[in-house]
Amino acid sequence: MRFSNLFFLILQQSTLQFLQSVGIKPSASDDRALIVPTSWEGVQLVMVRTEDIPSIVESGASELGVTGHDYVVESNASVEELIKLDFGRSKIVLAIPQVWREESV
Repeated sequence: MRFSNLFFLILQQSTLQFLQSVGIKPSASDDRALIVPTSWEGVQLVMVRTEDIPSIVESGASELGVTGHDYVVESNASVEELIKLDFGRSKIVLAIPQVWREESV
């Protein structure tokens, strides 16, 4: 799959470890960088507050986000939860804007 400009919004170390396990590895070694290129062409990791992710995805500023289900519910953001990931202390989901078709992701 090739992306033109895909941003994963992430915060927690467990999310980074999950992405690395599926082959998406950060290219930069600066731990303080907010935008990090990855081993996948066109894919960048953007470090943001977990509670901001649903709103950012809903606005279209990012194509995907990994955040807690509770933040999706509390934000009332119009996003679709695609995948329930089994890590971390809370339920984490992958969210996209509802206007997208799930098959296109």
